[in-house]
Amino acid sequence: MSSSAESSTNPETWYRESYAPLWAENPADHIEQILDHYATNIWTHGDNGEITQHETDAWLRAPMQEWLADGWINATLQRLEANPINTTTASFKADWLDHYKEAPEEHDCGWYLADYLDGKWQITTYAGISCDSF
Repeated sequence: MSSSAESSTNPETWYRESYAPLWAENPADHIEQILDHYATNIWTHGDNGEITQHETDAWLRAPMQEWLADGWINATLQRLEANPINTTTASFKADWLDHYKEAPEEHDCGWYLADYLDGKWQITTYAGISCDSF
């Protein structure tokens, strides 16, 4: 990752060139860099309508270890729809292809909200979505 991609003020470039590549090869080796793309706390929107706030480190680090134990290898970005809302807020719909050691690949899609805070983009909100939604 180039420093220009990491510091890009263009949210789509930031997502494609700084965030997504961290998931493509040995994501567990990049957990600190991945977490650096998130705010300290994240709001999640559940399928049941429940909205909860989590400490991002706990929300992502332990589940990633469980995914790896279950045979997940990595994820590659397949499609991205970026929607800048204003100069400091953008939303994204992302289609990820999850790769597994001994299971078929699966698409996993999400909606993200990111804010430009402290001189960098940070993901602040996440909701799982149907891949048919875009």
